[in-house]
Amino acid sequence: MFDAEFRTYGDDDPAIRGMRAQMTPGLWRLCEHLLGHWQQAGMPVRPAGRGFALDAPHGDRLTTIGWVYPPDRRHVTPRLELALDLLARREIPPEHLDALRDDVERFPTYVPRKGPGLAELPLTTALSLEDLERLVRRLVQFGLALA
Repeated sequence: MFDAEFRTYGDDDPAIRGMRAQMTPGLWRLCEHLLGHWQQAGMPVRPAGRGFALDAPHGDRLTTIGWVYPPDRRHVTPRLELALDLLARREIPPEHLDALRDDVERFPTYVPRKGPGLAELPLTTALSLEDLERLVRRLVQFGLALA
């Protein structure tokens, strides 16, 4: 079992301030909600590229579940990308991945991609709080199940 104290990122952290500066307050609240609940569940986030990785303890290592990215040239809203191919290589049971994929594909902003390796979920202000809560609960449940 992975046993470590993880760094918590707060509003005053430079990486958080940098990400927040790239989006409107409404969009930032969505990202903040997702990152905050992930950390409150005891799982780490870490700066990764221009965004943050959502990691979960898996055996004696951390496994990346996905990434939260701010808007960029190709994406007008922040987004969550889930690393389905990476999770498969980490030997996550196929039934767990299939269940996660099924849940994600029903999410209102899911963007179908070519190939099963990456699921993209734009985070827009058109999302209902219920949809966001459902997504957060599902991701946290999946992450905690890996431990």
